[in-house]
Amino acid sequence: MDQKRIGPAENRARSGDTFNNTNPATAALSVAGNGIAVFPVGDDEQPIVAGGFKSATTDSDAVAGRWQQFPRALVAVATGKEAV
Repeated sequence: MDQKRIGPAENRARSGDTFNNTNPATAALSVAGNGIAVFPVGDDEQPIVAGGFKSATTDSDAVAGRWQQFPRALVAVATGKEAV
């Protein structure tokens, strides 16, 4: 059976996704609470905070503050050597 490959925007909209009905702030806090540093990005998936991925954090107060400032921001995680 062939499966259609879908892009990031389509993937986010799928009804069975874990965070589909969760607001971005709740999702960010959940991810950060599991020890994964997060930072906010816009719809274009570009960082919207100074420092970009280098500003990723697991600090719940910082995460809550960022999503209070940017409530519609998407949740991004830092990857690579610096993120480990």
